[in-house]
Amino acid sequence: MIQPPITSSKIISEKNSNSLQALRAIALVGVFLAHAQAKHSWAVLSVSIFFVLSGFLLFIRYENKVFTCSLKNNIEFSINKIKKLYPLHIITMVFGVILRLYNAYLDGLSLKSVVAAIRDLFLNITLLQTWYPKSEVSVSLNGVSWFLSVMMFLYFIFPFLLSWIRKIDSSIALVLISAIIIGVQLCSTYAIAVIFGYSSSVCQWFDYFFPLFRLGDFACGCCLGKLYISHQKNTSSILLYSGIELLLLFASFRFYKWVMVPKDTVLLQCFLYPGSLCIPIAMLLVTAFASCKGLLTKLLTNRLLVFLGNISPEMFLIHNITTLYFQKALSIAYVYLDGWAKVIYILIEFVTSISLSVLYLAIAPKIRKNFSR
Repeated sequence: MIQPPITSSKIISEKNSNSLQALRAIALVGVFLAHAQAKHSWAVLSVSIFFVLSGFLLFIRYENKVFTCSLKNNIEFSINKIKKLYPLHIITMVFGVILRLYNAYLDGLSLKSVVAAIRDLFLNITLLQTWYPKSEVSVSLNGVSWFLSVMMFLYFIFPFLLSWIRKIDSSIALVLISAIIIGVQLCSTYAIAVIFGYSSSVCQWFDYFFPLFRLGDFACGCCLGKLYISHQKNTSSILLYSGIELLLLFASFRFYKWVMVPKDTVLLQCFLYPGSLCIPIAMLLVTAFASCKGLLTKLLTNRLLVFLGNISPEMFLIHNITTLYFQKALSIAYVYLDGWAKVIYILIEFVTSISLSVLYLAIAPKIRKNFSR
């Protein structure tokens, strides 16, 4: 159970909250562009940002609250955190089922496909799809729901993680915990790759969708929250912060571009795996936007990005189904788009996803009320 906060001090101001929503929007755009099959995207980094930011904000919010950790209380905490988006998950899943049925109608049914469909439906309803050791199962139906599946586990483990990180000295929390987690991730990825092969479905599942693996991103975010609380009174000048932000932007872009280039050997593929190496970039970005003291973060904290950040949970679940249906329509019409035609097409997908998200938010209270009956 959760007790009232010991202190009422507000760590994240409204301005800083808006800047973090802007970062969330930037991450959302990176994922959207990947699913819209745009030429450029930053989905892998975006996913790390989402997990790091979740851990960061949860630690700051609950750092001064007392938890009674138990199986029952942790399950209750996890369900309470996830239930807001669960109705939308089910709705988007239904649209995923319809699309799968249509594809099955075109390709023909078999006993194997029917069994797989029943399995995927059960796992998606229970949000257990990321515990099945195959990447295609994790992204079945509405593929992005894998994130919700992982978050359900992370919310469950958070009270234990919080009580542990509280005891760690803040001066070594970031360096020590991040190094251990990233090291474990990289070494475990290599072990799985050697056994199953780096391009295997099992390895792709393990180093991207597996909840225990994603605990690394989340735990780093929690440690970052601890350090942020300890050093929030930093009064460096706006010019210094602006310079750091510009350097971070350039370094992140170059580093991410280099990391995403395929490597020659399994060893390099694993030890330069973008998912793990994106964690420190995500942590730096979260720190910069949480501080919001430089010109770049102030510029990016605008109404449009804050708006997108505010609707990002709903749009995250909706946009993938939207792009899948758009792509299926093009396939049926035998239409291939390139150049400016594809840019306009992606913009239409983007606006449609936003519109559907706003529409859902308008009717969400009524839907949640019906689900809770």
